[in-house]
Amino acid sequence: MSRFISQTGIYFEKHRKGILWTVVIAAFVMTAIVYTFEEFYVDDFFYMKKFGTNEPIESIADIIAFQKMHYLWWGGRTPGDTILQLLLFMPRPLAGITGACGFFALVYLICKNALNGKVTLPYFCMMLGMIYHLNSNFYETVEWYTGAGFYMWPMMFVMWACTPMYTWFKTGSFTPQWYHWLLMPVILFAGWSLENVGPTLLVILVLVILQKYRTEKKIDIYFTVSAVLVFLGCILLLAAPGNYARGEGFSGGLMAIAYRGHGQINAWADWLFMPVLTAVLAALAVHAKDSSYLKRDRLTQYSILWFVMSVVIMIASPTFPERTTFTSLVIILPMILHLIEEFIGEDEKKRKTMHVLAFFLGLSFVLVMLSTGLLAAVRSVGVDIPH
Repeated sequence: MSRFISQTGIYFEKHRKGILWTVVIAAFVMTAIVYTFEEFYVDDFFYMKKFGTNEPIESIADIIAFQKMHYLWWGGRTPGDTILQLLLFMPRPLAGITGACGFFALVYLICKNALNGKVTLPYFCMMLGMIYHLNSNFYETVEWYTGAGFYMWPMMFVMWACTPMYTWFKTGSFTPQWYHWLLMPVILFAGWSLENVGPTLLVILVLVILQKYRTEKKIDIYFTVSAVLVFLGCILLLAAPGNYARGEGFSGGLMAIAYRGHGQINAWADWLFMPVLTAVLAALAVHAKDSSYLKRDRLTQYSILWFVMSVVIMIASPTFPERTTFTSLVIILPMILHLIEEFIGEDEKKRKTMHVLAFFLGLSFVLVMLSTGLLAAVRSVGVDIPH
């Protein structure tokens, strides 16, 4: 048995690149299939129709008109909602491929923000598995069209907008190039994304500006402009008249207190328990290797602060659904991967072990999406399979 395991390990390392590329390609294909055949539900149909009617959306102009009314009467998450409607307006195969591209972009950006070097296949495969297994509700945040529009796509914009900030976290320096200034609309969308993300990102950016001023004795123009855009995005998000029109229907008094307590307790003790445990174990492993590392690692320190704020701020919300914790998961994932990379370092044995773990995490994602896509495809031809 030991000889078989040894020979299997040698074969895997020899063909690792091809094996992992196969996993990544299979994962993309399976994700696109799931998005192509996934059933629509009530909220999806709501966004397929002109606002307040049963007439189908037939043009981009209809989407713009819908978003105007939606902003006034329902809520301010306009960027994500607009992407959702564009996806629902597309032919299903095109929407499936676009959805898969959005999900893979999110995974790539998490890896990019976490790693000191380039994004490698093992870490990408590892993140595919982690974003599934550490997510308390993968269906309602990634697979479901409306859920992806509310959570996955906005968090992709957030991770994209924050790439310069993560560069500073990791290296202690950031000099904007011309293409970084092209991110300004994305940064605006990041502030305009979600109620627990935009305001907390603004706090993090302000702290970054203050830290850079303390060390460099000058105000960083790029991060200051970024903070202003995030602030404007927050205003557009939170000041939407629809937030207050819809908020009139929520309970007050003891019921409101109960809802808030329920959300916070479940967020920490259930929905985010495994991500927190994984982060703690990764931090302990790095601490055992270098006891002073965590004290000087900006990425870990700022990520913990941002993560905690993104959960605690939900006390201000009348409801705290389980799927909202996907935003906090995405915030903590770069830190987890960053600590794993730091723990592995240049140790060849640890690296080989990580390669095997990455393979199984990526493979598990492929198999889950294969199962989901298979059922969705069969249901799409009329076969009645219970959910």
